[in-house]
Amino acid sequence: MVDNASTDDTPSILSSFVPRLPLTLLRETGAGKNRALNRALPHGEGDLYVFTDDDAVPEPDWLRRLRQAADAHPDHAVFGGSIRPFWPQDPPAWMAGFKVPLNVLYSITAEKEGPVSANLVWGPNMAIRAEAFAAGHRFDDQVGPDGSPGYAMGSETEFNMRLERAGYKAWFAESAIVHHMIRPEQMSVEWMLGRAYRHGRGIRRFDPSRVPTDGPLLDGVPLPVVARQAFYRTAAALARPLPPSRKRFWLLWREQWYRGLADSFRDKAGPAAPVRQPGALA
Repeated sequence: MVDNASTDDTPSILSSFVPRLPLTLLRETGAGKNRALNRALPHGEGDLYVFTDDDAVPEPDWLRRLRQAADAHPDHAVFGGSIRPFWPQDPPAWMAGFKVPLNVLYSITAEKEGPVSANLVWGPNMAIRAEAFAAGHRFDDQVGPDGSPGYAMGSETEFNMRLERAGYKAWFAESAIVHHMIRPEQMSVEWMLGRAYRHGRGIRRFDPSRVPTDGPLLDGVPLPVVARQAFYRTAAALARPLPPSRKRFWLLWREQWYRGLADSFRDKAGPAAPVRQPGALA
C-alpha cells in the first residue's frame, strides 16, 4: 500500500493494520496516481497485475474472469473488462438527448469478448501481465490525477497504447465486470466541462495523431489549434445564454476541450517519451 504524499495521519493509520493484514507499506513523496503506481510495481508478485479505482465496485467473480481470460489467451498481455455505470439516480433525459460522451466522462465500456485496441482498456478494470513491467515499462507520471484540478487525463490509455506499440496485444473480457460509482456532482454540466478540459489537455500524451501541429506557432501553440480555440470560444459565448440543447452542450464542450489542448502546448505537456526502467522487476 502506497502513501501518496499524505499530510495527515495516513502513515499511523496504515501502520495500525500491519499486525492484522499482510501489508507492505510504501511512501511516495511526489503527488500523483502514476507516481504511486510506479513506486509499488517493484514490490508486486505473481504473473498478472490487476488494477481498479476506488470508486469501482467489482462483481464477485471479477478476478476469476480476468484470470480465465489471461490463461485462455497467453499471446495477449493487456486485459480489459466491462465498466458499467452505477447512477446515484436515473440520469436526466438530456444526457441521452445530447449524446453526452459517457466513455470520456465515466469510463464506460461495453465491448464484446475478443481482441481490442489497447485504448479501450481503462483503469477501473484492467490487468497487465507482469512481463510488461519486468521489461521496464512504467506509467507516465506527467499524466493522470495528481491533486490538481486541471491534470491531464489519459493515464492508463497512454500506458496501454504505448504497450501496444511495443508489440503487446489487448483482449477484452466482457464478463469481467465492475460498476463505476457516479457521484451526484458528476452529473452536472459544470463537472462535465471540467472533464472536457482535462481530456483536451491529455490528448497529446495518449493520442497525438488527433492533434493538428502544422503551421506556425503563436505563443507556443500551433496556429490551427489557436484558430479552433478562438472559433469555439466565440461560438460558446454566443450559445451560453441560450436554453439547454445538444448543440449548445457540444459548443461548450469543444470550447473547454480546445482550451485544455492549447494549455498542453503552453505547459509543454507534449507526446510522451518512452517511460521505462529496464531490469526494475526481479
